Amino acid sequence: KAGANLCAKFPGLVLAGTHDGYFKDTQQVVDAINAAGGADAVFVCLGAPKQEKFIAANIDDIHGTLFCGLGGSLDVFAGVSRRAPDIFIKLGLEWFYRLLKQPSRIGRMMKLPKFLLVVICERLFGKKG
Repeated sequence: KAGANLCAKFPGLVLAGTHDGYFKDTQQVVDAINAAGGADAVFVCLGAPKQEKFIAANIDDIHGTLFCGLGGSLDVFAGVSRRAPDIFIKLGLEWFYRLLKQPSRIGRMMKLPKFLLVVICERLFGKKG
């Protein structure tokens, strides 16, 4: 549905293929992307950290140029979910709105400060913190 909506909104868009996130055989997905002639952009929308792990594990095998984890963005494009109210978007707090709407996200959200600390330590000291 997201693909159809995006193609309708952007008539020049060439959508090489889509796949739902409910797959067990990663190699089939990689093969499908490559069979489509590769891709200028590969959008992976499995949620964090699953999408980042998928990209990291397969980036060398997929014939793509740009890889991007978009989380639940395709749900918005599909019309399944709505974006946060404008005030949250303008303040850069759309993530906070989603947390309020889905408190079960708190476990995943609490990993973000740890990730930030690791990145800062690697940048400053060249090692993991």
